[in-house]
Amino acid sequence: MGCAEVLAYLKPAHENFYGVTTIETSPAFELLLCCARTPLSSETEERARVLLAGAMPWDSLVKLAEFHHLLPLLYRSLVQVDAQAMPQELFAFVQHRVRSYAIKNRFLTGELCRVLDLLAGHGVPALPLKGPALALAAYGDISLRQYGDLDLLIPPHTLDQVAEVLCREGYEAEPAFVKRRGLSRALFLHLGAQSSFMRGRNLFNLDVHTRIMPPLYPYAPLFDSLQKEAVALSLGPCSMPGLAPETMLQVLCYHGEKNRWETLKYVCDVAALIDAHPRLNWDAVVQVAREAKGLRTLLLGLYLAEALLGVPLPAGVVDLLEPERTLKTLGDELVSRLPGQISAGTLGYLARTRLHLALRDTWRSRLRYVGYATLRRFA
Repeated sequence: MGCAEVLAYLKPAHENFYGVTTIETSPAFELLLCCARTPLSSETEERARVLLAGAMPWDSLVKLAEFHHLLPLLYRSLVQVDAQAMPQELFAFVQHRVRSYAIKNRFLTGELCRVLDLLAGHGVPALPLKGPALALAAYGDISLRQYGDLDLLIPPHTLDQVAEVLCREGYEAEPAFVKRRGLSRALFLHLGAQSSFMRGRNLFNLDVHTRIMPPLYPYAPLFDSLQKEAVALSLGPCSMPGLAPETMLQVLCYHGEKNRWETLKYVCDVAALIDAHPRLNWDAVVQVAREAKGLRTLLLGLYLAEALLGVPLPAGVVDLLEPERTLKTLGDELVSRLPGQISAGTLGYLARTRLHLALRDTWRSRLRYVGYATLRRFA
């Protein structure tokens, strides 16, 4: 599917699943979709050339790319297709922004390697989530994905030790973690499954996770099993472990759900990971999702990647999606919302709850979600 065909999914303004009005697409959004693919197909590149030859609202395009955290991909694609099409002053601005992101990414990658080595020296195993590890696994280049923070997964029982090590290195624990004691801290950590540590007056956060997703979500693989399946990621003199691509795909679909798929970046991550791993074990991906009662979460992420970016899905996944009319309707509503997401704002609490409940596979998992959501709201 080329980026032009994506327009068939973008419906006129109407009241959608969330009870909010969607907004029609634009040439700027369509061009952003074209530029978000890795790599660009000849068909997509040709469509991008056609769009660039027309009347392009350049300021809107750059604002959209910034909002959806896709400025590096936009810049990369413009250089490949036609760097002269964009007004040179604006192109210079984009180039400067992309270079600044690349510098920060290199810094964060180096810091991640340093922290991993530091924790290993204290006998604490850790696995990076998203950030540089995802950039390498999905895009093959840390400069092509924007990320502002770092995320680590650790065994739950090592959190206090990790906090002590990080604080000795100049990190500051978040106040909500520091001020709590006893049962209050245990409940806070159980519901959030993470604690944040700040560095350099909020220069960036290091989020330390004790499980991949909070208990609001059913996906909870054990750290030891993830560590056994980890793959080596290399970046020059620095190397780090990374989640197996089959696991990373699950994580990306849950992360997209957690953030209501409100930016294209989440869909692009799914698409890029699939493109980068043509030998993905789809049987294992589906089986894990079934066992976690999270098949609908996985299928929605895959449906969005196909609908928005034309990612080809294996026949088995297509067969699973075919009878899921409600799920596909929900996916279409998310797709139709994205062109105007920049002005639509974040979904309210009730709308978010409706979305998450719609993605639970069983009544038991829905009741579990309601219980944990209520606890987290009032804890």
